[in-house]
Amino acid sequence: MFRESLVDSALNRLSAHFGSHLVVHPPANADALARLEHLVGPVPREFSIFLSACDGLRVRGEGRETEWHLWGTHEALASIVAPPGLGAPPGFVPVRGDPTGERDWLIAAHGPAEGSVLRWDPWVPGAELIASSFGSYFRRKFKWSQ
Repeated sequence: MFRESLVDSALNRLSAHFGSHLVVHPPANADALARLEHLVGPVPREFSIFLSACDGLRVRGEGRETEWHLWGTHEALASIVAPPGLGAPPGFVPVRGDPTGERDWLIAAHGPAEGSVLRWDPWVPGAELIASSFGSYFRRKFKWSQ
């Protein structure tokens, strides 16, 4: 029996709440997923479900502060392969970023933080653990839409 993942339920709530302000990209193709996993290793199941449902999304708002963008495979791969700066640590997948360099990273590497999401700017000391899994990160990012 399959149960609805946190990603599925969050996408359904987003669609109901934002309607035409939500831009959901088509699902990632198998080649893009394979390239990503070749570079970072196997990705957590919830992230794989997200990419299989939509290869990134954007919520359009009235101003830059109200717009939110979650990266898909193309943006993540571009950031890993040809980053402007220090690049991606091994086993880290960028899932959101801004022009200043701050990124939200999904940790795909095996270890105690595997599957969690970290906010880190390679140009600034320190990092912040912001979610224990991609599903909880995704749900939390849109908690105001519940």
